[in-house]
Amino acid sequence: MKKLFILLLMVSSLSCVYAQDYFIYIKGEKRYFEVSPNKILVEFTDDTDTSTIKSIVKENTSFQLSNISKTDNKKMKLISFQGTDKTNTIGLVKQWKNKGHILTSNVVFVNQNGEETAALTDQIVVRLKQESDYPILQKSIESYKISNIKKDEFDNLTYLLNVDYSSEKDAMQIANELYETGLFEYAEPDLMLFIKYATNDTFFPLQWNLSNTGLYGGTSGIDIKAVQAWTITTGSSNIKIAILDSGVDLTHPDLKNNLLPGYDATGGGNNGNQSGVGHGTCCAGIAAAQGNNSLGVAGVAYNCRILPIHMGSSPLSSYVANGLKWAKQNGARVVSMSFSTDETNDINQAISDAVSSGCVLVAAAGNGNASSVSYPASSPNVIAVGAISPCGQRKTPISCDGETCWGSNYGANLSVVAPGVLIPTTDIQGREGYNPTIPIYPNCGGTKISSDFTDQDYTVWFDGTSAACPQVAGIAALILSVRPVLTQAQVRQVIESTCTKLSGYIFSTNSSYPNGTWNNEVGYGLVNAYAAVQAVQCINDYINQAVTSNTTVNGCTNLNVQNITVTNNSLLQLNAPGDIVITGPFEIQAGSSLQVK
Repeated sequence: MKKLFILLLMVSSLSCVYAQDYFIYIKGEKRYFEVSPNKILVEFTDDTDTSTIKSIVKENTSFQLSNISKTDNKKMKLISFQGTDKTNTIGLVKQWKNKGHILTSNVVFVNQNGEETAALTDQIVVRLKQESDYPILQKSIESYKISNIKKDEFDNLTYLLNVDYSSEKDAMQIANELYETGLFEYAEPDLMLFIKYATNDTFFPLQWNLSNTGLYGGTSGIDIKAVQAWTITTGSSNIKIAILDSGVDLTHPDLKNNLLPGYDATGGGNNGNQSGVGHGTCCAGIAAAQGNNSLGVAGVAYNCRILPIHMGSSPLSSYVANGLKWAKQNGARVVSMSFSTDETNDINQAISDAVSSGCVLVAAAGNGNASSVSYPASSPNVIAVGAISPCGQRKTPISCDGETCWGSNYGANLSVVAPGVLIPTTDIQGREGYNPTIPIYPNCGGTKISSDFTDQDYTVWFDGTSAACPQVAGIAALILSVRPVLTQAQVRQVIESTCTKLSGYIFSTNSSYPNGTWNNEVGYGLVNAYAAVQAVQCINDYINQAVTSNTTVNGCTNLNVQNITVTNNSLLQLNAPGDIVITGPFEIQAGSSLQVK
């Protein structure tokens, strides 16, 4: 009995040693993380090969190795074990510091479904309250083992701290203690994020999202009305769309003429080029692949320009934030973000700064068929885009497309929806990227594409809210091509207020949704590029018109209005940055009205 008591005491002591609440402060509130029971992130002294890692694991633990996965950082590997639990992995992380080939190790975080969402690193992001507070930061970290301080390249208030490998406290503990002093705007670990990339032209007949003729058993007319919008504009080369993603194939023949110099947020200096992941190339093609060039596909805004940003597939949160900062600094009017990840203060700050500078931010709602929108789409400063089927339904496992393994997220933060199934687009050239005849979800059912589609520079299988998001980014670019003076808020208002209301859904008035009637599953409805660009067209003269329905007239500079009758209980709204001059005859019948802005 005595031995049993001592054994239990030892186990209890070990649990106390490894007990730690994992959380960060987001907007001043604690956000807790669940630790993976079987996976850790290990940084080696070099790009260690698999056989060496297996030997290291065998020598340093009795746990059975399950898998070794690469990350964007060649020195860092995700190591999985069999038969372990959270206590085991936390204990292993504490032991594997400065040990032979191992520099350091950190815990991996999972969501409620057990899916990895992020991993702790040895870096901390701190934002000062004012620039003169830098000495306060220096003083505050004296008691910690910080090996390096680096100022953010875009923001004089933000600093990146490196925690020394010999530190007993990890980056999360130190960051929380710094924040709790009240001296800083925020302090948080620079998490490694496991991004979910929540995807007369040859293949134009397959682009049902632009012009739906009933392909794949869909409903004719369920599309974003891009072809009609092109009668007004195909986009301006002055409008830049940033694709914040896995990078873009910089030599793709259907993209290269629209590409501008890009940015590698990982620090690799690749100018925004792809690194073997086709997701960003697909999203770029949907937004702005060159149109009317007898090649491949046409992007929604096919004469606008693309700013490619490479942040990798397992970026640090600072990479995502810096991608946004770079986009803002380099003139992006629109930023397309087809991914889901964990919320951080650093990304929130970058989103806020980008919106304040006039950027229209668009993000994918997520593909979990969940009743809440994923981050960053859930941010109130971002247009959250869900996906629909070719029949005009919210994409679900039982929608008409037959793909049974995914559905579009929905809920309170959803803004709009766009087509998200079987979207043709550009792909990494050659054998990299997505196979043109195999779907992104290979065991998901749904319509099969003929095996004679073998062009490896394209895919016809791009699915998800990832595919829906860049369509809305393209529409935002078309709007700005017509009226570049519009603010971010005005562009969003136009997109949301001109949506097509989908049949089968009840749209209601709600004070929380000021831009029209709204529905929990499809937001304001299906985006309508034609109605959107029509709504912002500007003229200098509005003469000899009979207004019989609600009409908005936008003046490019001054607006001259003459010989108008407004009937049938209609509202005529006149907008112009300069003077609005109304001369007779001008008649407003009973029940109708005039509004001048």
